[in-house]
Amino acid sequence: MGREDRDARRKVSEDVAEVCCSDLAHRAERYRRRLVLGLSLPWQNGHSCTFTRVPSVSPIAPESTDEFVAVFGALSEPIRVEMLRLMVHSDGDLPCTHLDTVLPIAKSTISYHIQILRRAGLISVRKAGRNYFYELCEETLEGYSPEFLEHLRRTEAPALAA
Repeated sequence: MGREDRDARRKVSEDVAEVCCSDLAHRAERYRRRLVLGLSLPWQNGHSCTFTRVPSVSPIAPESTDEFVAVFGALSEPIRVEMLRLMVHSDGDLPCTHLDTVLPIAKSTISYHIQILRRAGLISVRKAGRNYFYELCEETLEGYSPEFLEHLRRTEAPALAA
């Protein structure tokens, strides 16, 4: 084995180590955010696709600017605000089939918006059989903007009146 081969292998192993470290740091940050937002970690449920809220005693206080950006970025789209309004006015969990019939957008677009709301910690997603159910994390929203949550409660969801 020549010196060039050893240098090439060392370079590859350094690159792999750098990628692994950055991936681990990214995962650690995601898990930290889940805990801050009151979500359980994937291995606590036995399923990586199911997230349940951990009951909290007080509203969640944001710790970093990134958390503000995630929440208010999620609230910047009118269709996502409409989804939250539907969740506020639903009795318990809101089934995904209801969003499909009520909202004037494709299922894939609904899924995209749900993912953004979930990542921001504004909703929890529960899977039962083949269906998904969504619930508003009122504690999180109240921690960021109690007036906005109150506004959602006061305004009617026109789609539910039909």
